[in-house]
Amino acid sequence: MTSQAKSTSDDCNFFGVYLLSCTTPQYMGDTYIGFTVDPVRRIKQHNKGVVAGGAYTTNRKGTWDMTLVVHGFPNDKSALRFEWSWQHPKKSRRLAHVPARRYRKESKFEYALRVLSVMLTTAPWKRLSLTLQWLIPKYIKELPTAPPSHMAIVREEVDLPTYPKKCLPPLSPGKCHICAQALSGSLCCVCECGGVPASHVRCFAEQCLTLAHEPEMLIPIWAVCSSCGVRKLWNYWMRENICQVVVITEDA
Repeated sequence: MTSQAKSTSDDCNFFGVYLLSCTTPQYMGDTYIGFTVDPVRRIKQHNKGVVAGGAYTTNRKGTWDMTLVVHGFPNDKSALRFEWSWQHPKKSRRLAHVPARRYRKESKFEYALRVLSVMLTTAPWKRLSLTLQWLIPKYIKELPTAPPSHMAIVREEVDLPTYPKKCLPPLSPGKCHICAQALSGSLCCVCECGGVPASHVRCFAEQCLTLAHEPEMLIPIWAVCSSCGVRKLWNYWMRENICQVVVITEDA
């Protein structure tokens, strides 16, 4: 990670899972997988040790490079589950098809990338709008299995994105324009174009899945406004206020 890279803020919806590689000769080849809301701050903590908030696993092993970060998770729970499965592929039921041991002459770093490539093509992660962002050019490698086309792979040395927290003011009580049931006390979606009334998040998701001919799924990959026709990846639609998630409150 370059020294010019900007730190993400705790006030932003950034949830990332990263891969470290040890640069100390004695421990060369060791890797570490972790979760962070601020990659720049986190790598500094690892390199300063547990006294600065680093992990015990990386403590006293010298310096580490943060080689890549996977981000774009809808919330911290989703990212933490991804982190745990990547750390423990032998225990994750969704990764039972991954070989329990590294291939002959396969490094720990290469094994971590192989597990990652499987995870990005396995449910439920394959439906998320994730970005794999390389942070240091010398570590860049092609994944053994290419991720789904809606996922981005960033190889340039650019600043990590921020996802500002935005939210519309609470709406007045009304009815979902899809199911016609009351919105009071629930979450809803509102497109910023204003052409379509509010709807339940679940109703809107089911509508998008029907348009995509995927009624058996729970979360759509793409979200489409039936009024203005804007089309965006579901995670970004929900995060960037094109589709707002707001709590409906009733007047006292």
